[in-house]
Amino acid sequence: EYILTMAAKVPANDGKVYFSYADIHHSVSNLVPQLREEFQPDVMIAIGGGGFIPARILRTELKVPILAVSLELYDDSTNSIRESGVICHQWFDQTSEYGKLVEGGNVLIVDEVDDSRTTLQFLVEQVMERCK
Repeated sequence: EYILTMAAKVPANDGKVYFSYADIHHSVSNLVPQLREEFQPDVMIAIGGGGFIPARILRTELKVPILAVSLELYDDSTNSIRESGVICHQWFDQTSEYGKLVEGGNVLIVDEVDDSRTTLQFLVEQVMERCK
């Protein structure tokens, strides 16, 4: 399990911590040697929309394809977690050249935030169920 953590920064006046693109790019790139040596992913699944940016940074260095899924946990109208759980809006084509790499392959799942593990757990369960 590879989880990127960012160096502590002082919160802004609104209580949030902001990172520049350079901070994120540097931190994501620092994972590449470990991912190459210890995990050797065959394919990435990026959880849209936030997972696309770190996945694309990794793609430049790892040279593995990116598959996209669109999952939604938060209800934008209430700004809270959906009572019904995660909704899958888009799934990748499992019969495509890259989609076939998931079954039996080393799959790197990429998202920008993992605050509750709910979305990540949902995706792992879906991959295991759908890509047997």
